[in-house]
Amino acid sequence: MAKISLLGIDLDGTAFTEDKKITPETEEALKKAQRQGAEIVFSTGRPFHGIPPSVIHFPGTRYLVTSNGAMTLDLEQEKPLRGNFLDPAFAEKTIRLLSEEGVIYTVFIQGYGYVPEGQFDRLMDTYKETWLRTYMEKSRRPVKDVFSQMEESASQGFGIENIWMISEIPGKRDEIASAISSWSDAHLILSSTRALEIVSPKADKGTELLAIASHLHIPTDEVYAIGDSANDIGMLKAAGHSAAMGNATPQAKEAADFVTEDNSHNGAAAAIERFLED
Repeated sequence: MAKISLLGIDLDGTAFTEDKKITPETEEALKKAQRQGAEIVFSTGRPFHGIPPSVIHFPGTRYLVTSNGAMTLDLEQEKPLRGNFLDPAFAEKTIRLLSEEGVIYTVFIQGYGYVPEGQFDRLMDTYKETWLRTYMEKSRRPVKDVFSQMEESASQGFGIENIWMISEIPGKRDEIASAISSWSDAHLILSSTRALEIVSPKADKGTELLAIASHLHIPTDEVYAIGDSANDIGMLKAAGHSAAMGNATPQAKEAADFVTEDNSHNGAAAAIERFLED
């Protein structure tokens, strides 16, 4: 039986089904791993306030990686364990570019996404027929001036976790990504066909998973990971053992040791059971 001391698992597309629930089978597999000594770390692109209480309060879970590795939290101590924030000058330059291009954008600070008031209704309308509408309502806050919000947050010691944008014009996202890449080494995540997430070059799920392992004195060979998307690739590569979901991107599948079932057929549970049996 494999010794799983640390298991990093993504939420959307992995632990969650398409209706954003953890199935009883996946929940039982996670608890089985815990009973055998595993520390479970939910690792997500979501900001803290976009994560369901059922995940935050999952029994026995202490660490949480949010905003694509920009913020790692110690839930037991109710404080950040690590933060990988965007440089303020870079963030300001990026936001001015996004404003000039007319795309919808959000700036994430302290687990919330701040949206210019004039864009908030556009954002809600973009997702009005999807589950993301409720998620956006819970995790986003409209503000009159994003720059003033950034300054106020900085004065309180809070860094910029992430900048997210979505374009209504095909190809615009890639143009913006190319422009940013020409003057920055920021970590750019193409999270959907029209969306782009911008985080610090130090922000990565894999880096954070190994940082938690180091904090707990766990060797890499006892670190496991399960994911499905572009923002999971670092975690899948960093872990000693990894599985990609059946619904994963081709790049995520290539980064993993094996491919399990999809998230509609308890793929995460099947991967955990295989890990435990190896």
